[in-house]
Amino acid sequence: MALKQHATSGAEVARDADSAGDPGTDSTYTIGLSATQVKRLEETAAQLGVSPAALIRVVIADFLNDPDEDFMREVEFVLEENAELYRRLA
Repeated sequence: MALKQHATSGAEVARDADSAGDPGTDSTYTIGLSATQVKRLEETAAQLGVSPAALIRVVIADFLNDPDEDFMREVEFVLEENAELYRRLA
């Protein structure tokens, strides 16, 4: 199972490359979260009565269906600021 790793603002993201590009296959990503983020994720999921994975899927789907313009500007800024770093890491 090959994994691609990306550096984004100090976070590490890995994608299962075996299913990349196959529209009929779900992809799996692995992300690094701080202990504080894990605690908040688990607490929020428990309050809503869902698993942390289900909460993550819903939040991502919601964002992808209606992305926040301010957030998208921030993402573009970070990507532009770190473009050279990304080139060196590739």
